[in-house]
Amino acid sequence: MNKIWRIAFVMILLMTIVGFVKAEEDVNESLSDDVIAANAIEVRYEHLKCKVEFTTTQIDLVDEYFGEDDNNTLSGIIDKLKDNKDTLNNDIDELKDITVKMDFDEYAVKTLKPDMLEANQNLFDFKKYYKEHEFDNETKTEFRQELKDAVAAYSDCVNDKENKMNQLVLKHNKNIRNKWAKIADKLEKKNITISNLSAIKDEYAGLIDDLEEAIDSGDKEQIKDAIQALKDANLHLWARFETSRLNGYLERLGPMAEKYNQGQQMKFVREKLNDVKPFLEKGYKYQEGDREKVRNALHDSGEKLKNMTKDMLKERLKERPNKGNGKGKG
Repeated sequence: MNKIWRIAFVMILLMTIVGFVKAEEDVNESLSDDVIAANAIEVRYEHLKCKVEFTTTQIDLVDEYFGEDDNNTLSGIIDKLKDNKDTLNNDIDELKDITVKMDFDEYAVKTLKPDMLEANQNLFDFKKYYKEHEFDNETKTEFRQELKDAVAAYSDCVNDKENKMNQLVLKHNKNIRNKWAKIADKLEKKNITISNLSAIKDEYAGLIDDLEEAIDSGDKEQIKDAIQALKDANLHLWARFETSRLNGYLERLGPMAEKYNQGQQMKFVREKLNDVKPFLEKGYKYQEGDREKVRNALHDSGEKLKNMTKDMLKERLKERPNKGNGKGKG
């Protein structure tokens, strides 16, 4: 699996599983991301199938052109390759029915990958034998041409699947952009303003436009760079967005928090948000462990604000226990 493929697939599934943009959660809005994640697994399966079919096609060609050779070394290699073909076909059939990411990853890494490595090693042994022995020119010419055709078919196959994955990455990021806009609209209706939302949206939209242009160009290096730029920026922009959102809530809750003695909780949230400030500077390069720190700090802040709100509402209700209660009147 090449680098651009790994980046794209991990990007979609990681962002979907982690649940970037959890603010103002809406179950209906999450459906599109679930569908995209499911499609990503399906496309990854198709991509792996391209690899398996390319390997088994090579095995078929070796058997077709050299299977009748009476050399013991060559026939031994071909017997191993035929076993490899059966194993790989079984592996890819099994993988087709696995739709849970964790199970898919485990089967792909622990079962399919070693079986592919074994088949490729046996193909390498054949190529070594082929180079060291003479075969008639007609056989060699036809064999090489069919191999070229197989390589071309494989290239078309993987390019098609990579294009599909690129479109899923684009769609997923457009969904994130749209979710942020919806969240901002909801907050504004509650008079909670995200001060730097416009800059965040513009920066994110620019990165999405870059990816769309790269996909349209078909330039693989340009696509790889655009996807990597989005991957690098996504958590950074989300953290800036989420920090602004939580600060908006803090400002809104300030008077009520003071009234109901929630000063320590407010201090906790402010300290957590201050902890992530260094990571929000534009151009900051995340180091190992930074992403975890940012996610945890923002998650803890959100949970604390949510619990504070519940506690303050309970206290507020205690102040008017009999209001609207007609019980006991006769």
